[in-house]
Amino acid sequence: VYNADGELKRWVLINTGITRRRQEEESLRKAKEAAEASSRAKSEFLANISHEIRTPMNAILGMTELALATELTPEQREYLTVVHDSARSLLQFLNDVLDLSKIESGKLQLEQIEFNLADVVRETIRALAVKAHAKNLPIEISAPLDLPDIVQGDPVRVRQIVFNLLDNAIKFTERGSILVVLEEQWRTDDEVGIHLAVEDTGVGIPPDRLERIFESFTQADASTTRKFGGTGLGLTITAELVQMMDGRIWVQSSEGQGSTFHVTLRFPLASPEPLRQRIAEQMRQVLAGQRVLVVTRDATTRRVLHDWLKTWGCRASDASSLDAVRHHDANNVELMLVEIADVRQAQRLVEMAASLQEKNPHVIAIFDVDAPEVTHQCHQSGITCLVKPISQQALADVILARLGETPSATAEADRGGVVEASGTHIPEATRASTVAATPARRLKVLVVDDHDANRVLARRILERHGHECVESHSGADALQKWRSEPFDLVVLDVQMPEMDGFDVLRKMREEERESGRHTPVVTLTAHAMAGDRERCLAAGADAYLAKPLDASELLATVERLAGRAPATEYPAAPTAELDKIDFTQALERMDGDEELLAEQMKFFLNDGPKLLDQIQEAIDEPNPRQLELAAHRLKGLVAAYDAKEAADMARKLEEMGRTGSVPNEAGDLLAKLRPAVERLTQAMRTWLSSRPL
Repeated sequence: VYNADGELKRWVLINTGITRRRQEEESLRKAKEAAEASSRAKSEFLANISHEIRTPMNAILGMTELALATELTPEQREYLTVVHDSARSLLQFLNDVLDLSKIESGKLQLEQIEFNLADVVRETIRALAVKAHAKNLPIEISAPLDLPDIVQGDPVRVRQIVFNLLDNAIKFTERGSILVVLEEQWRTDDEVGIHLAVEDTGVGIPPDRLERIFESFTQADASTTRKFGGTGLGLTITAELVQMMDGRIWVQSSEGQGSTFHVTLRFPLASPEPLRQRIAEQMRQVLAGQRVLVVTRDATTRRVLHDWLKTWGCRASDASSLDAVRHHDANNVELMLVEIADVRQAQRLVEMAASLQEKNPHVIAIFDVDAPEVTHQCHQSGITCLVKPISQQALADVILARLGETPSATAEADRGGVVEASGTHIPEATRASTVAATPARRLKVLVVDDHDANRVLARRILERHGHECVESHSGADALQKWRSEPFDLVVLDVQMPEMDGFDVLRKMREEERESGRHTPVVTLTAHAMAGDRERCLAAGADAYLAKPLDASELLATVERLAGRAPATEYPAAPTAELDKIDFTQALERMDGDEELLAEQMKFFLNDGPKLLDQIQEAIDEPNPRQLELAAHRLKGLVAAYDAKEAADMARKLEEMGRTGSVPNEAGDLLAKLRPAVERLTQAMRTWLSSRPL
């Protein structure tokens, strides 16, 4: 310290202790390391538990699906269905926990790829349609024609949002209906704002619970979980996903009257010209001014159909029921759209088909849910069928087909495939596997998995679609087999003892760099955690699939990697006396798969004569019930090959049996049916002999 003259008078020493600060910094560092270690341990635990659960779950789900595709007694089918549904529920719970964990840890990454928004919403609704139908809840989708077709975003997470909201609506609704609204809020040159609403007529939410409805493990009250089930995570995950997409979610609800969940999302645009606009232009060219009769009791269905028909330039009128149609002048309409709520209504429509066709309207039936037997009967009567939820494109497609017009290729690809324009019923899951089941050549596939059940499952899926499979139980054995014989493709499990899939893949790629060959590899993992896909692709995999194994995904991936061209369509056998029997349409319905058609023909050659004998026995005894059943089965068999004459005679025999007696004319009709069936079987033998299948 200095005085006024600048002289030093004394020293002042200041001692600052940093020990405490260093201790605090060290404590923070250790806490941070502990938190990171805890997060890593949590991720590793979830990855391991995911693998341990998914691996046996893969076998349970896959094997029950294969078993359900076989001939079963009603009791066996019921038991297996319970097993399958329970396994799906457990898997959904596992997925919810994993998703929430990944969101909380910041490890959930959103994709940015092009996808069809309306397709994703419609496919998700279709996946839940059967569940809704079990509670007699119709699901409608209202979406304007000019929605953007292709946007950029994460289709998997968008599907998850729609699924959770719709599943929630079905769960809490006992009567009434569910409406899904998809609409455009705004659009710029680069982006579009989308509003999604799911409206139900369920139990509703008490006002004091509304603010907490999106919290984890929260439902309306404790009794809700006991009554309706569920994990309480669906809405939480949905809200988190919406937030990650920079969107907004909210709910409007009246207790005892229902709820409406709203979501707004923004997407970059990827398609400058809306597909639906092109479809609308084509429809206006074909339908402008035509008269259409809409038959439905449901106000929502009527409103949606009227909106579409107005856009297409049609003049629409209404009838509330099929009985009302009898009093309507069908001579003044070119097209009839009939909503079918149950099997009884479908049977009434089939009974009316002949009189309707005399007045020449084209009839399209819109079903609440898939009903293969009934839709097949409608097809036999010349009625085209669609299954809800319907889209403008699906309806436009079948109308164009009925009127002899050609739908655009893009519309054909977007149809969603529930019932072909010809009326042939193809459920969505079956259609997915059918598309993948059109091999241009047979592939030789090496299937590698240390779990016997998983290995057998993959092999059975591939073999049922025409491929040859070789199994391998370990990484070392797989490498040896791969080195000793050529394979078109390898399906490789990642988690195996001793030498895992990554090691196998690295060694394969190292050797291939020297030889110049490349074998496509599909990796399978039961972890399903963040980074799995990237690790597999970085190791040299061509594709990645998570367990449980989905048959349609596996088949589609195999076809993509094999670089398949569409299967060639072949005409029917060119035999002069069989010119009228043409298998072209049957082949088209099987997506050009000659092996599948050949397999079906062999079933017919085995079952057809037996059914004729059963019909003969029923006439001789007489046994009306046996006559009805045998004729019904034969009718379905011959109709699959467009043998209209034989199908018509079988139908008449079926109707004779249904009366409760066997008239004398039955024997005469059978005498005419036998040569018709024989001509068909001869045509099949000729077709089969001309192809080395």
